[in-house]
Amino acid sequence: PADEIRRPHTLLRIAPLEREARVALIRQELNDDRVAAVDQSTGGYPWFAVLVACEVRDGAATPRTPTDAARLALASHHEHETDRDCVRRRARALLAVMLAESPSWTDLSDGEKHRLAEAVDLRDRKELDEVLRGCIQRGVLRAMRRWYITPGILEREVWRIATQGTDPGGPLLPRIRRHCPDRLDGFLQRLQGLGLDPTALARDAAPLAQDLAASLRTLDALAVSGAAASLTFCARHAPDLIVCALADVIDRTSLDELSRRAELRRPIVYALASLARHSHLFAPVERALFKLRVSENEAFANNASAFWTWLFLPWINATGVAFEVRLAVLDARCRTGTTAERISAVEWLAEVLRPLGSVAFVGDDSAPRGAPDA
Repeated sequence: PADEIRRPHTLLRIAPLEREARVALIRQELNDDRVAAVDQSTGGYPWFAVLVACEVRDGAATPRTPTDAARLALASHHEHETDRDCVRRRARALLAVMLAESPSWTDLSDGEKHRLAEAVDLRDRKELDEVLRGCIQRGVLRAMRRWYITPGILEREVWRIATQGTDPGGPLLPRIRRHCPDRLDGFLQRLQGLGLDPTALARDAAPLAQDLAASLRTLDALAVSGAAASLTFCARHAPDLIVCALADVIDRTSLDELSRRAELRRPIVYALASLARHSHLFAPVERALFKLRVSENEAFANNASAFWTWLFLPWINATGVAFEVRLAVLDARCRTGTTAERISAVEWLAEVLRPLGSVAFVGDDSAPRGAPDA
């Protein structure tokens, strides 16, 4: 009524009401002490919570984690009893939708769908379409103009489920790199935005790093689709598995070829800059950056010269290596190598040390206090 709307106390707090309404919906299906567990494991999405509550009511185990709840959302308790692989296959099919990033699944050709099916370890396009129909019927996939997974938190759990256990088809990321390299860049960015913990990302990146490292015989391996994105991802999440292969391929490549392959130097430099943040990788990273610095012929800011100099700045130490150790490396660069290499190192030594005189002078009580030109 209008007179009630005018009362201040009718403007109730929305957030607690939302939770109360959600719990009330769950209680319509499951009115016991399991309600709280269902609510907490479903992330606050009402229809998701009700779907899981129905499964628990029908005999499924109470979910303790979001992954448990996602399993119940992907397939009913009865479906899982008749097809033990149903949950995994639906998770893989939803990964194909995440990979596609298409405005509409129907815009994809049969060939594209077949490659997506192979990338997620499903038999073929027909199996993929069949499994996706089950996801639509289950309500976890909305087949509108843009197909999308709902709720959004399910994407993270789908990846966790799809990568759990030993897979006869091999790890997923190398499969995706082989079958859908053109989609890998966007997918890796999406994967890093799902909120996975660093340990999980490191575990998932390891097979991709090993696969990429095995292929790094020449720079041409980084020219194929998806390779640069893989390199950046592995440098960030599996640094120990990629650093030696990357440094070695740079060692084997001539300065002339490095100069010609400007399109590859930038992703390599970005990967090395990420690797440089690990103190135990300082030596191979410095060696690779220095060779790239000598070979480069462009002047943009984020080049090898800039990052190599950054390794030795005394007032910044993101490498974790003591300045005395870094200075000794720089000193050795000035004394050994080709003439061009020694000149290059001396130029940057002057650049690195120039601010030290003024920094040492400030606050030095023993310094003379005469006229400015004294």
